[in-house]
Amino acid sequence: MVEKCLTEWEIENVFTISVDNASANDVAIDFLKKSFQNSNKCLLNGKWMHIRCIAHILNLVVQDGIKKVDKAVEIVQWAVKWIRQSPSRIHKFTEFAKVANPGITKHLKRDVPTRWNSNYHMLEIAQAYEKTFERYDLEEFDFRYEIEKAGLSIPSSSDWERVRNGSINDTIDYEKDWEENQQIDRELSKMK
Repeated sequence: MVEKCLTEWEIENVFTISVDNASANDVAIDFLKKSFQNSNKCLLNGKWMHIRCIAHILNLVVQDGIKKVDKAVEIVQWAVKWIRQSPSRIHKFTEFAKVANPGITKHLKRDVPTRWNSNYHMLEIAQAYEKTFERYDLEEFDFRYEIEKAGLSIPSSSDWERVRNGSINDTIDYEKDWEENQQIDRELSKMK
């Protein structure tokens, strides 16, 4: 498909193609690289043909960091997800918000694993609704029942404080993670 598009668009020389880290992309890029080299359409003999997508790499780093945070983020993620799963829950939450948090007009957002900053946006908005979550817990029995069934608890004031102050960063060992990533890079470069 890529070859067809390049031909249709009359692109004659290819310097680089940026894709994510999926192994199928490695195979596809290797195929394209050989094809381009055979037809002299590959700049620098394809040395820089396959460039990893920085947005994808950043997302992987963020997702890895999210896995290492304390329960506060997991609790808030779960609470937002549970409310957002049902139009009636969203409606009730919105009604409670009018009383508990008047003046806040942002809507709860779920985090999306493929968008590196969605977790930040989800937490930023959710923490503004701390009082609404408290009210929701008082009014909706299913909320507490379901969150406890999932092995979690209703977001506490200390959970909200950790989310607000970013103290979740204390649980991430950046130096250890950096060294692990460097080791992976060394191993991958040996394989080439």
